[in-house]
Amino acid sequence: MKTDKHSTPKNVQTRSFKKAIGWLHLWLGLISGSIMFIVCITGCIWVFQEEITNLLQPWNNVASENKSFLLPSQVNAITAKEFPKKEIHGFNYQDGKALHVHISHEDEYNYSLYLNPYSGAIVQTVKHEKDEFDFFRFILNGHRFLWLPWKVGRQIINYATLTFVLLLVSGIILWWPKNKSAAKQRFSFKWKDTTKWKRKNYDLHNILGFYAMIFLLLIALTGMQWGLKWFNHSLYFMASGGETKTERMHPHSDSLRIPSNFILSNSLDKAWAKVIAEHPAPLNIYMDYPHEDELGSTIGFFVTPKKIGGFQYDLYDFDQFSLKNVSIKKSDKYIDAKVVDIMERMYYGIHVGEILGFPGKCIAFIASLTGATLPITGVYIWWGRRKKEKKGKSKEAKILI
Repeated sequence: MKTDKHSTPKNVQTRSFKKAIGWLHLWLGLISGSIMFIVCITGCIWVFQEEITNLLQPWNNVASENKSFLLPSQVNAITAKEFPKKEIHGFNYQDGKALHVHISHEDEYNYSLYLNPYSGAIVQTVKHEKDEFDFFRFILNGHRFLWLPWKVGRQIINYATLTFVLLLVSGIILWWPKNKSAAKQRFSFKWKDTTKWKRKNYDLHNILGFYAMIFLLLIALTGMQWGLKWFNHSLYFMASGGETKTERMHPHSDSLRIPSNFILSNSLDKAWAKVIAEHPAPLNIYMDYPHEDELGSTIGFFVTPKKIGGFQYDLYDFDQFSLKNVSIKKSDKYIDAKVVDIMERMYYGIHVGEILGFPGKCIAFIASLTGATLPITGVYIWWGRRKKEKKGKSKEAKILI
């Protein structure tokens, strides 16, 4: 008796394994597909939020000049005239943009003041209403917690993303061709005028999914870093060679040693001068003011130099009274960061593609858009097979009758 070469134990095991993976892929997709569609579509939109905002706010563009920036004390004086007796939360300087001053205090008030960073001329003032609609904030809320209560929506997103990672891995297993002949159909579209939509849909799911897989995997895994603490700490443990991750604690000013001649504006100017001395031509600086109702709060800075990627930033925390740098983590300075710390700094840049500049954002956009199509094309494949199975069963029933 001859043995069918296609029925060897190895082939039977392979088919059984792929059948199990196919079952897992199907049901994970049906469970999480609609959630990941929302996550991917909102991610597409968010990728270019900075560019879209710039187009909608041409007044925010300010030509760079070979002059010194405004000192914090000067920003304070201008803000006090425009918004008397209001607290400055901080301000953001970005190369080529107006200086954005945040004036807010809990839920009492929230304003934005935009200044020319060299002359101090007022460019724009904005009053933020408590219930005002912010399109990109709406998009981000959907991306992060599905517009549900935070504790509920965030957990759904976290584990739907984990499910999406399993879908991508199981998808590549199912995609993997068993021979060279099958491989020819897995890398490119070979559509003809006679190619039916079912075949086209199948190719869209498999071929586009294959090319987007590595990028979607990076986007999903970096997203999980913020959502799943156990995942973040486990990866840190492995990448650092066994170190336990410690969360960044916010330092405090020594409120027991307040100089008799203390003036906050002077401290702000001196702290600013220290940072500018190290970063004379930064891409971005956010200066966080000490809070009026928190005597122990510090003068904080987030500084990004003019380098691609956005992960070379430095963090500073100055005691508002002594002006000592009281940053707790050594890795707050990029030059002192270890490999594992640099890896953590890169997560956001990888997640939105900006680590590669504008081309990287385009890749992230296309990958996310492809990710949004996968649940749709996948459901269509499942529905088509389901109808085919029903037709087959009905024919069998007629034959038996």
